[in-house]
Amino acid sequence: MQGQLRLTQREVNNIEDCLRAEERAIRRCRDYAQNARDPEVRELSQNLAHKHTQHYNTLLQFIQMNTNRH
Repeated sequence: MQGQLRLTQREVNNIEDCLRAEERAIRRCRDYAQNARDPEVRELSQNLAHKHTQHYNTLLQFIQMNTNRH
């Protein structure tokens, strides 16, 4: 990322909403993986949980770099 942006409060709020949605998706996918009987469903759910974790981390890093909330 180049430079530091200043996010508006509305943008910060929207990103925080996305972070909460990613947290829910991570929990849900992990639960599905843990309870899945089919190995393919388990693997798919684990992969999705991993992807949502990456999304969460990307959003968190972005918001930390572009606000005073470190």
